[in-house]
Formats: sequence, structure tokens, C-alpha cells
Amino acid sequence: MKKLIFTLLTLAFTYAVVLAQDNAYEAAVLENVQILDTAVTEATFLTMANNFERIALAEKDKWLPYYYAAFSKINQAMVTKDINDIDVLAQKANKYLEVADSLSPNNSEILCLKALSYSSRIKVDVMGRGMKFVSKSNSYLKEACAIDKNNPRAYYLLAQNLYNVPADFGGGPEAAKRLFDNSARLFAENIADENTIKPHWGRAPLEHALGRYKDQVEED
Repeated sequence: MKKLIFTLLTLAFTYAVVLAQDNAYEAAVLENVQILDTAVTEATFLTMANNFERIALAEKDKWLPYYYAAFSKINQAMVTKDINDIDVLAQKANKYLEVADSLSPNNSEILCLKALSYSSRIKVDVMGRGMKFVSKSNSYLKEACAIDKNNPRAYYLLAQNLYNVPADFGGGPEAAKRLFDNSARLFAENIADENTIKPHWGRAPLEHALGRYKDQVEED
């Protein structure tokens, strides 16, 4: 009986320690995600990437810190004023994504960031990279949609890619509108996720894109 009681107490203590560690991990990620949700400057994205990297190094079996470190680097690439930094930042993001992918294969959210990484690099050489990188980005996004048909970020990014493609090649605002609308519907159905560590970015740029579409229609 004493042995059984000791075993049960040991299991209970171990569970309590693991639970405390998980709570601390989620609290650390959530604190940084909430900052990332409103980040707009290169300096903030750099800080967030460093913060998530530190969490990732402490929690090597969790994919989300690597995911958010990559997302921070991609955003840094998109806002940097130095065009020579873009590829370096995107490549760093891709290294984080490789680790995230190894921890969580066939993950729709990770595929979205792989797609976004390609999109972030287009402005380095718009004429040389435009169609090629959009095609690569779309390939990842279509895979993301196939894995999770309810991922609003996948449809938003597909719409954004299509919006910027000339109408002569099947793109433009009208072609993108259906995908934007589908993304908006899915965001509306997942509002509860926005106070968690689950990926939930994309609503604000989607609303901006829809506003841009509306303005363009009114002008026409």
C-alpha cells in the first residue's frame, strides 16, 4: 500500500510540474504574440524574432515558437527599407520553418508562412521574380487549403497573390474578391482564437484589402 501511495504521489507531482511548465510556456508565447499582433516596425519584428527564438531553444519540441520566429522575420523582410536585407531575412525565416515543419509536418499554417516567405522576396526583383515566386507561393497555399479548408490565412494570401496578377493572366481585384470573401467568412467564424497562441494573424490586412477593393470599384 505504501508503495502504491508513493507511486501515486510521484505521478501527481510529475503531472503538476509538467502542467506548470506548459502554463509558463503558453504564457510566454501569448505575451509575445499579443505584441506581435500590433507590431509594425522593423525593430519590433526583430525583437519578436529574438524572443521567440529564445522560447524555441527552451522548448525544442514545440513548433509554434519557431513558427512565430519565422513570421517575425518575414514581416521584418516586408517592412525593411534596405532591399539587400530581404533575402537574408527570408532565408532566416525559412530555417525556422524547416524546424517547425519537422516538429509538425503537413501543417497548413506552416505552409502559409512558406508561401509568404516567397511573396516577401518579390520586391527584390519584381520583373525577374514576380510570376515565378507567385507561382511557388500559390503552390504552398493550395496545399495549405487542401490540408485545412477552414484556414482563413491561406485564402487571404491566395487572394492577395491573385489581386496583384494582371487581369490578362487571370488575376486582378475581381478575380481575388471571392477568395477575400471566403477568408473574411472564416475569420468571422474563428474570432475566439484571437486571444490564444494559435495562429490568428491576417484579419487586419484582409480588411484593408477589402477596403482597397471597394475604393477601386467606386472609382471605376
